[in-house]
Amino acid sequence: MVFSLELKSNRGKLIAWFIVVSILTGLLTAFLPLLQDENILSLANSFRDGFSPNMQSTLGFPKDLKFDEFTDFIPFIFQYLGVLFAILAIQLGAKSLTKEQSAGTIEYLYANPLTRTEIFTGKFSANIFGYGLTLLGVLLVGFIAAYAFGVHDMRNLALVMLQIFICLLLLGFEFLAIGYFYSSISSRSSHAEGGAFLIFLVILAIWAAMNLAGGSLHSVAKLFPFWSLNPLNMVSGSGFQWTGIIVNVVIGIIFWIIGCVIYKSKELRF
Repeated sequence: MVFSLELKSNRGKLIAWFIVVSILTGLLTAFLPLLQDENILSLANSFRDGFSPNMQSTLGFPKDLKFDEFTDFIPFIFQYLGVLFAILAIQLGAKSLTKEQSAGTIEYLYANPLTRTEIFTGKFSANIFGYGLTLLGVLLVGFIAAYAFGVHDMRNLALVMLQIFICLLLLGFEFLAIGYFYSSISSRSSHAEGGAFLIFLVILAIWAAMNLAGGSLHSVAKLFPFWSLNPLNMVSGSGFQWTGIIVNVVIGIIFWIIGCVIYKSKELRF
């Protein structure tokens, strides 16, 4: 019951995000044929080379990035679209628990034989499912757009999309868990999405500062989700960043557990 209610309540938001991100995906993919021209490719490479190595890393322009190859270019654009998916995930989580009190539906939930753990788990499951469907839909649009713009290597294209899906699904899990933690300690839904967006910006700013600082801080920055769950690093780096992936999954689980524990003991206003 909680699963279906939560999924239904976020249906409009997920559809809106799907439409907007799908349009962006199609528009960005349309640049791939243009980059086959040597002059435009040279301009793109010159633009990238104008930044310092640390700035290139922060902006997502690795030195060996090949703009004219779809196996590089598609993960390149999805590293930026992944930021939008992270924002979607943390906002979904931030409003999930608090909105029941403001909407007055918390009484209905508690009229049913459900524990708070079941409510928390049901809502989280619905949101990660809805997030995954939205992500899958956007990747399908990206697949069709890439094919329409001249990428006919179906096998490698499907493999690239699969790798992107895995990275961004894990990214969504972590930020959704962070959002649920924020929702568990918050009592107002009116500022939930704004507060979650601010938290996201703080995390992003800390990562960027550590990445630009270089040295040991740069090594720590590689454990952040913006690096270890970046689909482009599968191509320009050494494949999946397994240490970073494990760290971020564990962080997501920790935030999920803490959020659930807090919600179980939280005093709710009816």
